[in-house]
Amino acid sequence: MDVHNSVALYDWSTGSDTLSFVSSKSSQSSDGTPPRAAPRCKLIASQRSGREKVLCCAAPPLLPVEERGTQGESNQNKKTFVTGGEGGVMLFWDFTASQLQFKRGVYGKTGATVTMLSLGFRPDGHVVTGSADGRLYVWQGRTLSRVIHATPSSAILSLYSTPPGASSKMGQRKRGGGIVSGSADGRIRVWDSGDNMRPGALFSTADLGSYRPSVSSLCWDVARDLLLIGTRGAEVYEINSSDGSDQHGGPLAQ
Repeated sequence: MDVHNSVALYDWSTGSDTLSFVSSKSSQSSDGTPPRAAPRCKLIASQRSGREKVLCCAAPPLLPVEERGTQGESNQNKKTFVTGGEGGVMLFWDFTASQLQFKRGVYGKTGATVTMLSLGFRPDGHVVTGSADGRLYVWQGRTLSRVIHATPSSAILSLYSTPPGASSKMGQRKRGGGIVSGSADGRIRVWDSGDNMRPGALFSTADLGSYRPSVSSLCWDVARDLLLIGTRGAEVYEINSSDGSDQHGGPLAQ
């Protein structure tokens, strides 16, 4: 593992300006050699992040095509992302002039520093991080603005945020997207997309019969009201995001 916990930025498709973000946590070899890109990937920039391990990384979701023209050329071309990790270190990155630069997140008196394990963006662009002690940290810019007690004493291992404008129609009711969290105890919680982030539906992979219910990954298809859940037991479940009903009577893969 890279002792500097470097962050590398790759162009994943030759001739494309679409960027993918790869931390050294998964890509750096034990002998300290630079991270290796997948075939045809081009290394654009890399930068050391510090002594603390990088455990999560995310970029703002893309706007729907019909809305991109309203955001201004400078915003469309701005390339930013966020990393979090050991000791609560939050780094807010910018890629300009072929260089990666970061500024540290500011906790102030709002919350204590704690290891961050997952990261996502609310539809309004605010960063949300999941901590090792079961809290959600909401950031305004790079300043911590709120702490939500989500799953006390159970680490939030995964977060999934829907893109801006995501919505579904359920009967006569239209529901927007938001954020869904998954924790080490198998709980899955849907959170409202508004400023208050009100807690919504709560499900459990243990109730689905998982033998290792910790939630490793999540994906939310808001239009179809479906959640795809990956567990530490290498199981994949698909459930309804409104009532939690198992769509297949067991895991899709195991």
